[in-house]
Amino acid sequence: METLVRTRPAEHHTRTGALASAVVGVLAASLALPAVASASPSPGAVSAPAALHAARHPVGGPGYVPTGSVDIGTLPGPTPIQAVVVLKPRDPAGRARVATAVSKPGSALYHRYLRPGAFAATFGPTTTTVGAVEAVLRADGLRITGISQNNLAISVSGSAAAMSHAFSVRLNRYRTPSGYTAFANSTAPLLPAAIAPDVQTVFGLNNTVTQHPQLVRRSPAAAPAPGARNPAIQPFTSGPTPCAGATGVGGGAYTANQLATAYGFNPLYAAGALGAGVSVALYELEPNSTSDIATFQACYGTSTTVQYTHVDGGAGSGAGSGEAALDIEGVLSMAPAVTVKVYQAPNTNAGAYDDYSAMINTASPPQVISSSWGLCESQEGISGAQAEETLFQQAATQGQTIFVAQGDDGSTDCTSAGNPTKTLAVDDPA
Repeated sequence: METLVRTRPAEHHTRTGALASAVVGVLAASLALPAVASASPSPGAVSAPAALHAARHPVGGPGYVPTGSVDIGTLPGPTPIQAVVVLKPRDPAGRARVATAVSKPGSALYHRYLRPGAFAATFGPTTTTVGAVEAVLRADGLRITGISQNNLAISVSGSAAAMSHAFSVRLNRYRTPSGYTAFANSTAPLLPAAIAPDVQTVFGLNNTVTQHPQLVRRSPAAAPAPGARNPAIQPFTSGPTPCAGATGVGGGAYTANQLATAYGFNPLYAAGALGAGVSVALYELEPNSTSDIATFQACYGTSTTVQYTHVDGGAGSGAGSGEAALDIEGVLSMAPAVTVKVYQAPNTNAGAYDDYSAMINTASPPQVISSSWGLCESQEGISGAQAEETLFQQAATQGQTIFVAQGDDGSTDCTSAGNPTKTLAVDDPA
């Protein structure tokens, strides 16, 4: 899935707090202490279907379009699109009960986690359901490119014309207030009545929504003078110690050992807890420079293993905005004995879903998942949020702890330079 990556400011100190919470959980886990968190079509364009089949029912809703966007015509028919059809799980009440009970002391299910792959058999859709949906999608001209381990997600590819036909939608192009050109389905996807009740949502029919990293860089005027330090935070050297180049950065920056002191890592370090035996998966929607990570490790004298998994083709190449590098370096410098697993996916709604799914549907699920990405909650849509919630419940049943930065926009998370809406909403998924 391909789209442009857009970023939006949010405050650094909140991101650091969420990361520190995640690392505390990692270090606690290394001590065997459970961490539970809880217009007119352009030439060659696809026209809207002449008539919608009476036996088709809506799934999800129309794609989100930022206020003030201009319709510039229908998406050209040959445009390639990759989408994800998410199915509904079984027994929602039982699923929620198990997800809660495995992390509740005193429960008969406390810490009796489902083994990898068991979620599909217990709560996933049946193979009959999956096969029926597959058959319809193929008959409508789409190519099946994969099915997730939990049977919840069917990945498909096809042209805009094929997608428009298969889901009975018109795919419009829009120019957003920020100047970004994107496309979105103007109506809810429609599927045959025989399978529509089994489908939760369809990701990939719009690229107007991208997630933003919860990182903001202070303006030079607001930053302390170079070399200024916060006297309230003193170095603690039991963890990795920074090189001289790091201690002289200034500008309000803190070294890893200062952050460790601020967040109370001292008792964990004193107990020898550096994260050994724990794997941390980092959710990323941008690339990072591996040489930057190597330079950082050389400064702190660490040799933490960093593994990369490219989901849906990855997030591109280059250094990114710096969010991914910050996430990686924050973990390896404060919990240097962990294994860091970086999952990178395209910044699309389908890529975002698949990134979480990949970390949860794997033969060796990481014990900790940490994300510093999010979007205005109302842009997610109810069906999309429900699909995401199922993944998080699955993670809980498998004993995986998820930490997500909440950002610092509070109820104004929908407001940004490129999307100046006044709608009140918080950040998803935090």
